[in-house]
Amino acid sequence: GSLQTAEDYRNAASNLARQIAVMGDAGQSLIPMLTQLQEQAKRLEGVEKSQQTTTRSTAQGIQTVEDLINSVETEQGVTGFWGMMLGKLPWTKARELRIDADTLRSNMALDALKNLKATGATLGSVSEAELRLLESEIAQLNLDQSQAAVLKDLNKIQSRYQNAIRAAYRDTNQPEKLDAIMQEV
Repeated sequence: GSLQTAEDYRNAASNLARQIAVMGDAGQSLIPMLTQLQEQAKRLEGVEKSQQTTTRSTAQGIQTVEDLINSVETEQGVTGFWGMMLGKLPWTKARELRIDADTLRSNMALDALKNLKATGATLGSVSEAELRLLESEIAQLNLDQSQAAVLKDLNKIQSRYQNAIRAAYRDTNQPEKLDAIMQEV
């Protein structure tokens, strides 16, 4: 009942291995249990690494959205007609904004969330439909709209990413590691 993390299972396996060694022949019947503990530790280690990778990738996606929001709010002429025109010129803020938006569209963070979900790991209440909605909102992001419309779209995307990461926090075996990852970004 108290075994939850890969480390918990590794420690239990280590303790059981010592008991088997002390028991000699009588301990041989405990070897299948030892094997199960070791396999569960290995499985959970994979899930934990996947959760950490997904959290790191999602946190980077959130950071990209925050950077986009900051740029749209503080830089004049990066959206709308002027943004569309200036976005074609290298070394302009409008072009940089479009590159960041393309990075977001590449869906690296979204792919990580989908992959985690596909492995059977849970993302709390985040459903496949919600992931598809996030993907659709990212794909439809249009920087040629007005500043207000772009900010509205970016805030929706940011909110969906944050909800996904909160769901990952709720269901992870080691929320403290995910918390540390979120603080890195």
